[in-house]
Amino acid sequence: MNVRSLIILSRRPLTATTRQRPPPTTTRLRFFPLALPFATTSSGPTLYQKITMSAQQIVDTALAPKDGKKQIVIFSKSYCPYCAKAKAQIQRVHQVVESERA
Repeated sequence: MNVRSLIILSRRPLTATTRQRPPPTTTRLRFFPLALPFATTSSGPTLYQKITMSAQQIVDTALAPKDGKKQIVIFSKSYCPYCAKAKAQIQRVHQVVESERA
């Protein structure tokens, strides 16, 4: 009797409470052409990293000690209120040199 009830239970139709796996995808995933410039398979720097290296060199030269003294550098915009407050605090202690480059 137990065997017969097991067989009957196994023939039960699937209900909403049982989980069903989605059908396997047969379509191939495609790589977006717009993502190609950002993709890399090498361990070397990407094009974006090569471009930003020159900006890093600018920052390194700005932070380099001059006359044996350490420098304070603030990269800011004139319309930023937080930058203006930071510059005001530094002006009380140090000489400020402005560089108006875009």
